[in-house]
Amino acid sequence: RIKSPSSGAFCLTGDCHNASFDANQDMLEVISRLNLLKEIQDSWRENGNNLPIFKGTDQRCSRNCINFKDCCRRMKGWGVSLHLAGCSSEEGQLALLREKNLCHQVGTYCAKKVLGKCVTKNTSFCCFGSKMARLLQEQGRAQLGLPWGGAEAPNCRGFTIEELSKLDLSKLDFSEMFSDIMQKYKTPDVVQLTDRTIDKVQENLGQLNSGLKS
Repeated sequence: RIKSPSSGAFCLTGDCHNASFDANQDMLEVISRLNLLKEIQDSWRENGNNLPIFKGTDQRCSRNCINFKDCCRRMKGWGVSLHLAGCSSEEGQLALLREKNLCHQVGTYCAKKVLGKCVTKNTSFCCFGSKMARLLQEQGRAQLGLPWGGAEAPNCRGFTIEELSKLDLSKLDFSEMFSDIMQKYKTPDVVQLTDRTIDKVQENLGQLNSGLKS
């Protein structure tokens, strides 16, 4: 006898199993690594199969130490709400990239001095095409001992294939990606899946019984 009660139990010949489940962190880890491998493949093809991949771009913003005009502020929105009016379009673009968590901050340095005092400070970032690329760069560089360069000359280079092959992917933490992954993947309808399974099992049992009778 097969039944599918609202409690989520799946019963076959009197043996019942709970068909309900909680979010599986291991599955999210697997999906994260599959997404990583796909991004590596895509970046490898885009770069002609021989160039460093997951390369970042050098982006910078400024802060005026006299009038306190800060083009490095990280807030949601754009324009007046960001207080970026008067900042360059590049600084506006950087603000948007940082809101998407695509950038790694390298450092801050004095860009302009007047009478020996710093009046303008710049902050440099390496920004990447995806959050996955940024996570791989941050954790991969830590594994390989690769520097980010200095604040005035950030090193946003990509990985070589040899460097990628040396990474221990099992030690990479992609938990930051889990919320993004859950938005892309639809949670399965357990009741619907169970009902379909029951129908299929009943169909197979019917065919089996017919064969035994013959």
